[in-house]
Amino acid sequence: MAEAPKVTKNEKQSVKGCRIKTGTLIRYQKEYVSYQKEVAGLELKIKDQRESGEDWDEKRWTEVLEDTTQMLPNVKGKMEQATEDLEMYLEEYETDADLLDPENEELLGKAKNAVVNIRAFLESIENSA
Repeated sequence: MAEAPKVTKNEKQSVKGCRIKTGTLIRYQKEYVSYQKEVAGLELKIKDQRESGEDWDEKRWTEVLEDTTQMLPNVKGKMEQATEDLEMYLEEYETDADLLDPENEELLGKAKNAVVNIRAFLESIENSA
């Protein structure tokens, strides 16, 4: 997974907007992956509870699993929206001198890569569902 772009002093508004939108998108992907890992861990925990015959614990962990599972579509929707926002932002500012400045080349590259990577990630989610 990519790292969020670094903040620089006195950055222009277009550069700042790009940095924030890119960081948001990357954060949503990390959040989604975290929920996926939590779901997998909870499923194992519930399986262990079933094997040990502890019904009360199994019910409690099943409720936690349901709550966690409900977060996945929520975060996925946020990720889709953030991807669209960043794509539109990059289109809107594609000729912005501050954003095209060689000093911001790395940021622009990260933003474009983030869009491509998240689109592929979202597609993999759709294919696995």
